Amino acid sequence: MGLKEEGLTAYSHYLRRLIAAEADYVLKHISRAGGTFTPLVLLFFPSLIWLPSLLLSIDASSFKVDAEAMVCSDGLSRLFEFIARLIEERQQLVEEHFSESGMLTVLVNLQQECDTHATKILNAFITDNQIIRLVSSFFYLALTYY
Repeated sequence: MGLKEEGLTAYSHYLRRLIAAEADYVLKHISRAGGTFTPLVLLFFPSLIWLPSLLLSIDASSFKVDAEAMVCSDGLSRLFEFIARLIEERQQLVEEHFSESGMLTVLVNLQQECDTHATKILNAFITDNQIIRLVSSFFYLALTYY
């Protein structure tokens, strides 16, 4: 039939939609507790919750813990593991119907989709955890007490 490239493209787009759906699920469930994110500093140093909110420019009392929420690293791991399972489960099928070089085409497409959604997850983490503000606060504290 000579339509291997079209079939490979269609199959790659199908797999990309599966990845997009998984990434959307991850984004919806990343560490949102009560509509807010736990600030990064409180994840690593929970004893610092008493710090005056003026120093960090956040209201520490408004943060709650949600046992069902994912942290960003768990969300990224879930996405990467999902993609690895897709590859593992479908590699033989692709190589059988489209050749080994067809698998390379699929992998390139999956990598592009992975990069797109991993970037969205990391951007959400940076924005919602107020990373820039926290780093600025730490530099301010370091300069003040040094």
